[in-house]
Amino acid sequence: MSALLRPGAHRAAGVADDTAVVAALLSVEAAWARALVAAGTATDTEAARVAEAAATLAPDLTALAADAEAAGNPVVPLVKQLRAAAGDASGAVHRGLTSQDVLDTALMLLARDAVARLRADLVATGDRLAALARTHRDDVAVARTLTQWAVPTTFGLRAAQWLAGVADAVTRLDALRFPVQYGGAAGTRALVTHLAGPGAAAAPGAFADALGLAPAGLPWHTRRTPVTAIGDALATATDALGVLAADVLLLGRPETAEVRETGAPGRGGSSTMPHKKNPVLSVLVHAAAQQAPGLAAQLHRSAAGAVDERPDGAWHAEWPALARLLELAVTAGGQAAELVAGLHVDTATMARRAEYAAPDLLAERGVSRERGGSAEQGGPAERGVSREPGGPAEPGGSAERGGSHEPDSSAEPDSLAEQGGPAERGLSHEPDARASHEPDSPAPDSAAEPGGSAELGGPAEPDGPAEPDGPAEPDGPAEPDTPTAPHTPATPDIRAYLGEAGALVDAAVAAWEAQRD
Repeated sequence: MSALLRPGAHRAAGVADDTAVVAALLSVEAAWARALVAAGTATDTEAARVAEAAATLAPDLTALAADAEAAGNPVVPLVKQLRAAAGDASGAVHRGLTSQDVLDTALMLLARDAVARLRADLVATGDRLAALARTHRDDVAVARTLTQWAVPTTFGLRAAQWLAGVADAVTRLDALRFPVQYGGAAGTRALVTHLAGPGAAAAPGAFADALGLAPAGLPWHTRRTPVTAIGDALATATDALGVLAADVLLLGRPETAEVRETGAPGRGGSSTMPHKKNPVLSVLVHAAAQQAPGLAAQLHRSAAGAVDERPDGAWHAEWPALARLLELAVTAGGQAAELVAGLHVDTATMARRAEYAAPDLLAERGVSRERGGSAEQGGPAERGVSREPGGPAEPGGSAERGGSHEPDSSAEPDSLAEQGGPAERGLSHEPDARASHEPDSPAPDSAAEPGGSAELGGPAEPDGPAEPDGPAEPDGPAEPDTPTAPHTPATPDIRAYLGEAGALVDAAVAAWEAQRD
């Protein structure tokens, strides 16, 4: 698959490309020659000659791929070339193995090295998340469930949840085993046993030691647990990173603006809209998380179809799925580490939103809302105020037409006060919105006056009395038994309803530090 259609593929260079696969196959053949020495069926000289031939062989990858079709796998044509290069030591090449032994073991080598790269990036990501959790341990934010405001939380706890997902992924990676495959033609190891007698028992351990892999135990030609375990662990990692990326994408929308992805200059640009700075790292990690489960599922599908003593097609279907999953996870790991390293957190916006949403956020504890909750009390939805008090969805709409953005603006680019859209000023896009405002809502014409709470997406006094000349509701004034209380800052009450958020953050960070060490 073209790297052009896999943005970020350079991060996974050498993970499972053709060059890496051939190198791993040759390493396996050289290691097996040394194992035959341990079994007593080859000499040290022969093993050294095979190792030298494997180290210097440079097959034409295009030709090798074409030749692989004739045998159904690349091992057969590669062994032919290696035997020719080994000369007098050709008898020690591949003797007692089958092509599945070589390819399975080579894939274990590639998986082991890819997992090590992914783990390093997960540790870097976890360290940064732990720092964010500590820093923002007590910074109040709005928790959302099923997309709606729920109760108060902290950004520190949100970061701690991301951290716990990464920690779970590291745990799964650390539990993996990467065994050699050795069964011979049909899992009986017959040829080496026939040639070496009792000495054959030394071959599996010597084979594993030479490659730094786990001993084989029983051959696993049709018992594909080592492969599916790797797939599951990789999918667990991309799951964790996907949640992180999806949250950043949601919280980074202009109308929410609680976090912002930063990065290298020029990253995130648009081909047509000059004002845009797209969160491309989050987008790509999110995309990886959408692909990985299907690839892991393919490994399980192949495992379920691994019949007889050697599978007919199910094994072959594993290769591209595993290779792609390894590349995808390593790429996403590098992107996620960079994403969290540059994540900008806007605690002021979070606090303003939480203060504004306080009546809803504290409803669970039994705060009285007579006659049916916030709508009866003149809550945000009833007052015509955006439930997400941020700027418009397209704050820079004029940029594509060549409209001027003020480059000398002193405000932060993600400042809600600078969004300037109709939602921010409390105005409705509907032409007849004036008639829909409750009497206790200020007239739209006055909503953008200096001092108004533009950054909250609503009027400065959302619960205040209407201006004398404000438009009347078509159906008459509000009922007299539904009074609206003035809006006052609710931060103290919010902080009193954070439950064990701080302690949960501390526990998550401490657990990570213990795991990391």
